[in-house]
Amino acid sequence: MPGSWPGSTRKTGSVKGMIIRTKRVYDPVGDGDGTRILVDRIWPRGMTREKAQVDLWLKEAAPGTALRKWFAHDPPKWDEFKTRYFSELDAVPETVRKILDSASDGPITLLFSSRDTRLNQAVALKEFPENLDRVAKSPIRDLTLPGKGKTSFSLSSRIKDLQPGSLIRAPRAGRVDDFLRSHQL
Repeated sequence: MPGSWPGSTRKTGSVKGMIIRTKRVYDPVGDGDGTRILVDRIWPRGMTREKAQVDLWLKEAAPGTALRKWFAHDPPKWDEFKTRYFSELDAVPETVRKILDSASDGPITLLFSSRDTRLNQAVALKEFPENLDRVAKSPIRDLTLPGKGKTSFSLSSRIKDLQPGSLIRAPRAGRVDDFLRSHQL
């Protein structure tokens, strides 16, 4: 996909008509920015709301503290960071939906405060559209697993995304293929 690779301070990409840019929040506001979405967990140091001109602040789209500290913008960790970050994003589909909805309405700019313009969560999030598109189109099924007392729980899952051998993180759950077989799915 053209424009999706890290490289310049301002990157543009298009996935099925969606225009997604990344930009440092400290850079000047541009006419083509469209909806400006801050994807940092903490408000950028020294920026006023007036100067930042943020339309939407999605703290929950930022990587978790443990992941952010582990990564520490270390280039050899980039691919693993993206894998872990995408897993975190899979856990917040409502946030992903907000980004998709904004992008379908017009251009969006994912804002970040990091000095590293090539390896940061906004760039990774911009590379996630194939996954965003997959999440948006994926049917969600609620599965209630039997149990007694506290062992009964409901699992929301995108069944078509489950791969044999994958792990389900749930009480008494094992591999996806065992789960699917035992529940005749």
